[in-house]
Amino acid sequence: MVSERKNINSVVKSLNILDCFSREVKELKLTEISNMLEIPKSTTSNLVYTLVDMGYLEQNSENGKFRLGTKLFMLGKIFEYHFNLIEVARPYMERLRNKFNEAVHLSIPYETEGVCVEKIEGDSTLGMNSQVGKKLPLHCTASGKLFLSGMSKEKLEKTLVNIDLFKRTETTITDVNILRKEIEVIREKGYSMAVEEGEVGITSMAVPIYNYKGELIASISIAGPTARLSDDSREQIILEMLKASKTISSKLGFSN
Repeated sequence: MVSERKNINSVVKSLNILDCFSREVKELKLTEISNMLEIPKSTTSNLVYTLVDMGYLEQNSENGKFRLGTKLFMLGKIFEYHFNLIEVARPYMERLRNKFNEAVHLSIPYETEGVCVEKIEGDSTLGMNSQVGKKLPLHCTASGKLFLSGMSKEKLEKTLVNIDLFKRTETTITDVNILRKEIEVIREKGYSMAVEEGEVGITSMAVPIYNYKGELIASISIAGPTARLSDDSREQIILEMLKASKTISSKLGFSN
């Protein structure tokens, strides 16, 4: 049974305030926002100054009017960046799918998880629990372990303290010391693999995508039934994945 979702009124009002601004309407007085949304001035004031404190609005010190803040610009650039990543990666993901007939995913690290941002379906994804927007645990997925391998020592230790090494299958790594050793192996090899660690019957392989700063910003992964992904086929798939990730990284400005 799907639970009903309820909108939070104050959040809706805050977003409606942001919607008051446009290319034509760059600045507004508090009373103008209040009149546009037909909400009390006191309520408008509380919401507007909260948005100012959070960086989503700014107040012009000369005329007291409000305008959109730099936080929104930053979020827009992040969205633009990720959209560009998908645009660049998708053709290579399609080629991998066409060659191996398995599902191909593009994922990015997000706080203490990973998130799938694009997926190319394989011929058969029966039993696979993957979709765009789905969050990935870092300790039991190929992409997740790859993201851990790309962290600095300090960030890695902080992350390992904050993630739950819950057991999904009999082969899930639940010991932090074993996970540390696995991360070192991934760094040496340049790719990651999870054989039925996150899902029974499913094997996944992931390769890194780097930006112009040399930061690991995403992964390309292929996942499919373990029975179809033999050792020989895995080796061939990984080689092709590494070629694709190298090209994508290069197009994003990375130079090894």
